[in-house]
Amino acid sequence: LSAVADIDDNDAARIGDFGENLIWQHECIRVTNEGRKDLVHLIKRIPTHLAVGYDIKSIEADTEFDRFIEVKSTKSRRPLMFKQIHLTPNEWRTAQSSGSRYCVYRLQISDEGCRLFILRDPVQKFRDQLITIIPRDGMDISFTDEAGEEVELLCVR
Repeated sequence: LSAVADIDDNDAARIGDFGENLIWQHECIRVTNEGRKDLVHLIKRIPTHLAVGYDIKSIEADTEFDRFIEVKSTKSRRPLMFKQIHLTPNEWRTAQSSGSRYCVYRLQISDEGCRLFILRDPVQKFRDQLITIIPRDGMDISFTDEAGEEVELLCVR
């Protein structure tokens, strides 16, 4: 994680790439830890120009169903609005069509370390009134702890 210190707090593209790399690594370790190292080769970063509505295609170790992950990363020296994100129209449409296979991984990178919150099936979470949305060229989403799960970021030390 020391490489993140070289990234300017306002360089959204580099922060996004760094966050996606961390989450790709996290997913490889998660699937391995769940006893399915044989599935790790299926975990792929998706090039932005393909516009599929998510950043990483992962796998559920128990069912072998795909897991579509949209990574939302921020870097800050001080606390910020962690529980607010924006999904583009394409990301929201993909979330609608993918249901429980779609996850938003909210990653905050700071001097104190990383914080990872997983929001699975944001469309259903909205229907269940666990998140609020504001349509704005996609959806501005606000969520609470009950909407998902904060997990330890798995990474190579």
